[in-house]
Amino acid sequence: MTTLPVVVRALLSVVVTSAAACRRADSPSHSTRGPSRVDSPLQVTRAPPGAEAVLNEYLRRGTVMMSSTPVPESLFAPESMSGCERYGSGPDLQLALARFHVTGSEMQGDTAVVHADVVSVAQVQIAVDGPYDVTQQVSKHSLSWSLLRDSTSNRWGICGWSREGPDFLRIQFLGATARWLGGASLAGEERLADSVARAP
Repeated sequence: MTTLPVVVRALLSVVVTSAAACRRADSPSHSTRGPSRVDSPLQVTRAPPGAEAVLNEYLRRGTVMMSSTPVPESLFAPESMSGCERYGSGPDLQLALARFHVTGSEMQGDTAVVHADVVSVAQVQIAVDGPYDVTQQVSKHSLSWSLLRDSTSNRWGICGWSREGPDFLRIQFLGATARWLGGASLAGEERLADSVARAP
């Protein structure tokens, strides 16, 4: 009769010990999971300096202050170049460029995508069968362009308008039918563009 409590105590001791072991196994300090995997970031290959230089020159030539200097055709990729994706059939909205800064680039296959922050002083609405509507407005835009390298000349060329749509128009050549809205004028836009370009 005296052995029954001893057996019960022995069984209880086994149960308690097993429960404690389970608690230790479940505790964070005894976790069997491996360390959390940290996904490595995608490797981005910057475009060659020549591609960025072409866009930089294109933007420089496209500013309001450089209206007397034509933009060389050599900055653009030939229409016949295979793989030169052109975005849309032409922008409905164009900008009068005053200031820009090339911010970076990356390669997407054989295409160099070059990015720039630009500041414009006017927006020009392109009408299919009517005059241009010019609105004075200082605005900032982050745009990007696709460029391909010509295998013959080994030069980079811009595929066309920005990938986001807007591009630049020389307001000096809009013609007499352009409508300058809200008191805007060519002389006023030129002064504003010069002021924005000179700002620190």
